[in-house]
Amino acid sequence: MDFAAIPKKAQSILTKPAQFFDSVKGEKGFNDALVYYAVLSVVGALPSIAFAPMAGLTMAAVTVVFSFIIAFFIQIFLSLFKGTGKFEDTYRALAYGYTPGVFSSFTAFIPVIGFFVALGLFIYSVYLSAIGVSKYHGISMGKAAAAIIIPIIVVTFVVSFLFAGLLMASMIGARY
Repeated sequence: MDFAAIPKKAQSILTKPAQFFDSVKGEKGFNDALVYYAVLSVVGALPSIAFAPMAGLTMAAVTVVFSFIIAFFIQIFLSLFKGTGKFEDTYRALAYGYTPGVFSSFTAFIPVIGFFVALGLFIYSVYLSAIGVSKYHGISMGKAAAAIIIPIIVVTFVVSFLFAGLLMASMIGARY
């Protein structure tokens, strides 16, 4: 992947997502999408890197690993919705759809408003990913959005319950 082309690619995704996903539909494998996502992850981690370099870089690496995990869960739901694309198509749609999400870390420092800006960027990322998933898998935007949103909700609940369980176990353990 040409690193100099990343800003132009990001601009195309943000301003003309349908045409962008049509133009990259012929991409094979993970390489271009993975490099693009990794660069975005590092850019998104810059505020953290400025204060704690190792923590910021670790966060970027974990984000890249987590992208494959969430793509796997979304692929499962896409198969339930009769999507015709492959896992690599799902990954590409999510990697490119993440583009607005890179800016959310820069808004996190703004009290109250930062949360709402980050939420809006997340919603736009889901929308862009749904466009890509819809095109790659030959399904409606509604099914694509559901295939993306349902796993996010499920993973959020599972992680929340695990965290709550660990918290409760540590509180009970602290008594004895």
